[in-house]
Amino acid sequence: MNSEVRPWGSYEVLQESAIHKVKSIIVQPGKRLSYQRH
Repeated sequence: MNSEVRPWGSYEVLQESAIHKVKSIIVQPGKRLSYQRH
């Protein structure tokens, strides 16, 4: 599985295909994500 550490926390790709991607996202206390829609 693909995982990556970012300044706000980390994520791991749980499932991926040509039409979707499912991620598990961990956000560190006091950090936040930007709102995105793809």
